[in-house]
Amino acid sequence: NGSVFLEVQAQVSASFGAKVGNGSISLSGLELLEMVSTKRQLKGVLGEGDGFIDLSVGNGQIRVQGE
Repeated sequence: NGSVFLEVQAQVSASFGAKVGNGSISLSGLELLEMVSTKRQLKGVLGEGDGFIDLSVGNGQIRVQGE
């Protein structure tokens, strides 16, 4: 339970996945390609998808921001 805030460089290259049990997910300042979004899950590709970002919380929010 709780919240996650992740700030990454705008040119990040990773497969991205975020999941909440009960809460919200927000992404700003980044272009997410091949995006699949539901009420509790967001996934896609950032840049070329070279690495992995996998975030999960039970109750709370996930905020990801590009700088």
